[in-house]
Amino acid sequence: MNRKTALETVNRVAIFVDVQNMWYCTKNSKGKNSKLNYGNLLKFIANGRDVAVAEAFLMLKEEVDANKFANMLYMNGFDVKKKWMEFRDKSSGRENIVSWDVGMTIEMIKWMNKVDTICLVSGSGAFVDVVEYMKNFCRIEVVGYQKFTSNLLKKIATDFVEIDQQSNTDLFMTEGIGDPDLVKEVPAPLTQEKDA
Repeated sequence: MNRKTALETVNRVAIFVDVQNMWYCTKNSKGKNSKLNYGNLLKFIANGRDVAVAEAFLMLKEEVDANKFANMLYMNGFDVKKKWMEFRDKSSGRENIVSWDVGMTIEMIKWMNKVDTICLVSGSGAFVDVVEYMKNFCRIEVVGYQKFTSNLLKKIATDFVEIDQQSNTDLFMTEGIGDPDLVKEVPAPLTQEKDA
């Protein structure tokens, strides 16, 4: 995406960050000690535009204290939405059965008529239908990792911005308060769904 050209005609943006998705994608793309710098991510996405709202959707886990991380998000300009993970036992281990997919969808739909651009920071194919619908009302930017973003999501978005290909190294760090430790070990790389 040529960001200069794309941004010449738009100036008001709403940003929605799927924190758990970005946590997994960052670890799998940049290494297990890598973290996103959310303050710099917000500035990078805004790129001089008026940010109407920036919401970070955070999944909480009982054994992990995410208060410092949530406060960091807040201090960097994000409204922080929190939801507790809920687990069920499977033969292969515990599985989280709660997500922010519907909540994020509702928030984006609330804002689509109030801004020029909705920016979804996630690689999840769960957002394909809502992105396709919202394109009738505003521009849709998807920000994510090339390898870990749904091919269909990249295809239907107005623009796809690959954060892993940016020369802006300030987007990543290995120390400090970046992503919370949502899980003890980094899972195997995420697999992409087959796009129809």
